[in-house]
Amino acid sequence: MAQSPVRSCEICENSPGSRYCTVCEQCFCKSCETSHLKTKSCRNHVFQDADISNPEVKTLICKQHGEKFTYYCNTCKLLTCNICLPTLHNKHDFCLIYDAASKARSRLNKDVFAAEDAVSSSKQTISTSRLTLNTIEDDANKAKGDIAERVTAIFNAIHNTKDGYFKSIEKHKIKELHKLGEDILKIEKVTENSQEVLNKIKSSIAEENNVMLLDSLSDMTKALKSIAFVSTETTVPSKIQFHPVLTTFEAEKMIGDINFVKPNTIITKADTFNFVKSNTAITVGDRVRLKPNFDLSRFSQSISCVNTETAITSSIQFHPVSSKIEAEKLVGNIKFAKQNTIVKEDETTIKVGDRVRVKPSVERPHHGWGCISHRSVGEVLSLEGSVLHIQFPELNDWRGLLREMELA
Repeated sequence: MAQSPVRSCEICENSPGSRYCTVCEQCFCKSCETSHLKTKSCRNHVFQDADISNPEVKTLICKQHGEKFTYYCNTCKLLTCNICLPTLHNKHDFCLIYDAASKARSRLNKDVFAAEDAVSSSKQTISTSRLTLNTIEDDANKAKGDIAERVTAIFNAIHNTKDGYFKSIEKHKIKELHKLGEDILKIEKVTENSQEVLNKIKSSIAEENNVMLLDSLSDMTKALKSIAFVSTETTVPSKIQFHPVLTTFEAEKMIGDINFVKPNTIITKADTFNFVKSNTAITVGDRVRLKPNFDLSRFSQSISCVNTETAITSSIQFHPVSSKIEAEKLVGNIKFAKQNTIVKEDETTIKVGDRVRVKPSVERPHHGWGCISHRSVGEVLSLEGSVLHIQFPELNDWRGLLREMELA
């Protein structure tokens, strides 16, 4: 480090100027300093070591009188010169500038210490708050992940329920198709046999052998009656019914809900520094006291009273509806309903209680008209194979074949 040049005494100019008069702003040697302080007008001048003084910094001058400031008025909080003091600050509390500066430095050092502590606390608050930012981010991501997981679970449960329903419906369809196919084969076989018998009878009628005709008349009559009463019915397959639970889904009731919980706790750096240990939180209702080593003077200035408190952030809580997802209650259910219905050869469905009439294409019903006509409408009373028992206004119990009737 470079050494500053040694100045000579500005009075004798022979000896080194090791002392500096802050009032005259001149360098003195030891001998000249002693002589200077013996002078009546200079006896109150203040000296200091020249190596710690800065001669380049000049003392402020009183603008009113052009004199150097030598005193400080504690009453007016102003610098004064030798002329200002007796005229403008008479009977005021004053002292030498050096003494006032010493007291000011002492007070400022205490305030600086308090301010440094406040700044340190603010930095600690910033650091803690930044960690809280990460916590908020983690809480938000966790809540999002939980919700996504819940929705995925609901989707999978609904999807699995759908697959189960589809398999059940497909199994039922195959079973009913097989059953209906067997019924159709039976009817086809009976129909073929009946047609063969009918052809033989028609052939016998066409022949002119009266003896043979009369001899087999009884058998042919029975055969014709049996053909008329051949059952050509097939039962209708069970109807597949789907009953949805809701027309409008309330997603919140399926997934869950989120809450932003605000804890009733505040942690401040001032609190933790002045009242309790740094890792202790003060909550509403707690009894507290100042620490024994707390100095009130440290907080006399505004910088030490900077508010560095941060409220504890709200925690994000996700509450799923339930741990078990009952997809059937979300989707609905299916039923295979057995009906008391009949399918005829022309695929017309007629059941007990229906209102029916004779088809326009039927010229003469198998069991005759009786007293009804094509315009007559009656109610089905019962089903016996392919024969319907119908109640008409004109006739209480009229019999007709299924293939001859239609819904009115």
